[in-house]
Amino acid sequence: MKLKTLVAALSVLCLTTPVQAANPGHVDRLLKTKECLGCDLSGADLSGADLRGANLQRANLTKANLTKANLAGANLYVANLDRAQLKQANLQNSFLRFTNLRGANLEGADLQQADMRFANLAYAKMIDANLLGVNLQNANLYLAQLRGTILQGVLGINY
Repeated sequence: MKLKTLVAALSVLCLTTPVQAANPGHVDRLLKTKECLGCDLSGADLSGADLRGANLQRANLTKANLTKANLAGANLYVANLDRAQLKQANLQNSFLRFTNLRGANLEGADLQQADMRFANLAYAKMIDANLLGVNLQNANLYLAQLRGTILQGVLGINY
C-alpha cells in the first residue's frame, strides 16, 4: 500500500506544470534601479510598486502582479506581460510597442497617451480602462473586453 501511495505521489509531481518564479536578483535590481532589460520577472509580485520611467525592454513579466503599480512613462518595448495582472495600474505615456499583453487584466488601468502599436491584446480584459489618446495601430484586439473603456482619440481602431 505504501508503494502505491509513493508511486501515485511521484506521478502527480511528474505530471504537474512547472511553476514560474521570478529571479529574486532581477526583482531587487528593478526595485532599486528601475532598469531591468530582458529580466525574468515572471510571477513577481510588484503590486503597488513605483516603477515610473522604468526600463523593462524585453522583460518577462508573465503572470506578474502589477495591480495598482505606477508604470507611467515606462519602457515595456517587446516585454512579455502574458496573463499579467495590471488592474488599476498607471501606464500613462508608457511605451508598449510590440508588447505581449495576451490575456492580461487591465481592468480600470490608465493607459492615456500610451504607444501600443503592434501590441498583442488578444483576450485582454480592459473593462473600464482609460485609453484616451492611445495609439493602437496594428494592435491585435481579438476578443479583448472593452466594456466601459474610454476610447476617445484612440488611433488605429474603428468604432
